[in-house]
Amino acid sequence: MPQTAHANALLQELNATNPKVKREALLLAGLIHTQLGPSFGALAISMTKKSDVRTQLDKCFAEFVYDTSFEEKQWQKSSFASILSCPDAIVDKKSLVLNVPKTDLFTVLPDDLLSKLVGC
Repeated sequence: MPQTAHANALLQELNATNPKVKREALLLAGLIHTQLGPSFGALAISMTKKSDVRTQLDKCFAEFVYDTSFEEKQWQKSSFASILSCPDAIVDKKSLVLNVPKTDLFTVLPDDLLSKLVGC
């Protein structure tokens, strides 16, 4: 995902009215800044229209300092499929199973629900 998409998504969350959402978005912005650095910070601030959000981002980026060691780090790429197929994997394979409840909604929901939803 390009940096502009990250910044745009974060700015949408920073403009939320829920303070918990704002706090988590600031935390995420700080963590991304720690890894991507000043280019992300400058981009996020330049895309910000509200001065109070800009101030919050400035404080956040000052707190979450860019860590240059992430530039040199080689990240191992893997997928769940490769992890599960590896015989030496120290993974609880049962914890990776997604248990989705199987319910026939047509038998549970009222007959007129669809017409009510379409009428809204």
